[in-house]
Amino acid sequence: MGVADGVDFYKFTATQPSEFTAVISGNTSPIRMTLLQDKDNNGVVDNNEELANNGFNYNSSVSLTLGAGTYYVKVATANSGESTNYILYLTA
Repeated sequence: MGVADGVDFYKFTATQPSEFTAVISGNTSPIRMTLLQDKDNNGVVDNNEELANNGFNYNSSVSLTLGAGTYYVKVATANSGESTNYILYLTA
């Protein structure tokens, strides 16, 4: 993750309902992982579109059942000027 904004986004599509797991490891600064779904396709994250948020941690995971649709994983540092390397594993 670069220093410019401290936020990375990853987009994926589930073609059928499945068990989803996201795991972050190897980071040297606390980062927050958030699972999002833009349900109304307006390009804005509305209150009901944040599906999971793990707070700021070093190594963390999120697991839940997802329906078919397009989702986003947002990875952000605690401070916008920070940078850190990390490994993100996604399975469905």
